[in-house]
Amino acid sequence: MTQPAASAALARLRRHFGDELLVRDRGEYMLTALGAQLAEQADAVCTASERLFAASADFDPATSEREFTLVMADYTIVVMGEALSQVIARAAPGARLHIRLVRESLSAEYAEGIRFIDGMVAPPTHGFSLPRWFAVRCSGLE
Repeated sequence: MTQPAASAALARLRRHFGDELLVRDRGEYMLTALGAQLAEQADAVCTASERLFAASADFDPATSEREFTLVMADYTIVVMGEALSQVIARAAPGARLHIRLVRESLSAEYAEGIRFIDGMVAPPTHGFSLPRWFAVRCSGLE
């Protein structure tokens, strides 16, 4: 984007929000409080947009370079983390796995970010069993 185009876009944003958004202070540019808030939200919107446009019906794990975000409890990480990492490394070597530690309750920290999480992982319980394909892959028998 050229400097004149950026200035025109900033002018439109200033009119829309009724705020300077970006001000000059002692030779530096600083975001106003609203500008900082909008910048933080813009990062989330850009991330969501990238995920939306990267979606495809033809997912190929062997060539994927996508980052997957999972929420796991510390116990689950101990029980399944290494095996899960190994399965992903073999099946999707270019993919990245980002694990967020879940707390006792899903606090406000997750309320905003939940739409950026690909899944939640929990160890098997008495009423739940892992699919055979996962158990085979985790045991290294594939």
